[in-house]
Amino acid sequence: MVELTSMLLDYMRTANDRDSKVVDFKHPQELRQLLDHRLQIQSEPQSLEQIMDDCKETLKYCVKTG
Repeated sequence: MVELTSMLLDYMRTANDRDSKVVDFKHPQELRQLLDHRLQIQSEPQSLEQIMDDCKETLKYCVKTG
């Protein structure tokens, strides 16, 4: 839980930092290849480590609107 909170706080700091990029742009097809397997609902439970990795990778490509 602490790791998730830390990851989200880091994201919020980066999102509000005027020196950071607004978006790490990828073309839609490339983004689909990078994230499609992470966003699919799996039939088997995923490990906490995998979920954290998926969250980190998803946040990496979010638009920072701060």
